[in-house]
Amino acid sequence: MNRIPIIMLTTVLLLSCGGSDTNKEESDHFNNKVLPDSTIEQLGSAEILSQIDRYLVSKAQLTPSTTGDGFREAIVTVKNKLQNITIQDAFLEVNILTADNKEYRTDFYTLENIEPGSVKTIKIPESSRGVKIRSHIVKLTSDSLTNGETVMVGEHYIKN
Repeated sequence: MNRIPIIMLTTVLLLSCGGSDTNKEESDHFNNKVLPDSTIEQLGSAEILSQIDRYLVSKAQLTPSTTGDGFREAIVTVKNKLQNITIQDAFLEVNILTADNKEYRTDFYTLENIEPGSVKTIKIPESSRGVKIRSHIVKLTSDSLTNGETVMVGEHYIKN
C-alpha cells in the first residue's frame, strides 16, 4: 500500500526531468563559476570588452500574466564569469519584446561592484504587452579593464 505513493512520486520526478537537456549548454554556460583562461593577460582587454556578453552573462526569467498578454514578474540576472576582474559599474540594456518580437519598451539599469563569479539580480517592472526579454551590457567601468573609465562595450566597443 505504501508503494503506490512512492511509485507516483518517482514517476512525477522522472517526467519533470524530461527535456531538461534541451538548454543544457546555455544553462552550463550561465552556471559555471568563472570561465577558464578569462584573464586580461590571456585575452586582452579589447577582446573582453568587444565580446562582453560572453563574460558578463545575462539571463531573463519572467512569469506570464494570468490575464492575457504581458508578464507580472520578471528578473534579469547578470553573472561575472571573468576570473580576476571586478566590474565597478555595468549598464544593462533590457528590451521588452511583444509576441511578434517587436520592441515594446527599453529600460536601462546600473549594476555596481560585480565581483568575479558573483551574480547580480534586477527586478523588472510588469508589462501588459511584453512577453519576452532581451538583455545585454552596453557600458561598463572597471579599474582593471578600462582604467576606471566608462566605455561602450559589445557591438558598440571602439578600440583606442
